[in-house]
Amino acid sequence: MHEITAAGGQAAAFRGDVSREADVDALFAAAQDRFGRPVGLVNNAGIVGGTTRVDELTLEALNRTLAVNVAGEIADAVAWLLSPGASYVTGTTLTVSGGR
Repeated sequence: MHEITAAGGQAAAFRGDVSREADVDALFAAAQDRFGRPVGLVNNAGIVGGTTRVDELTLEALNRTLAVNVAGEIADAVAWLLSPGASYVTGTTLTVSGGR
């Protein structure tokens, strides 16, 4: 953020959990209050959760990762699309790797 503001731009950080709908709504409201009408969205929330062999992966860990990396990304996109002036969504990515 320092580089953005040092170059004359505006930047802010907002804390929230994208797997919680209320947090997503609050994040968008805070950003809109601070900056006005949105003009772009970069969906960059995600967790890795460490490395675990697939046969040792717990359902709880899988559900948490999916809640943030998939459902959270979709919730962000929906909140963005419902905001005034929205015209596009960028950046939903899910990476899965495995092997021994």
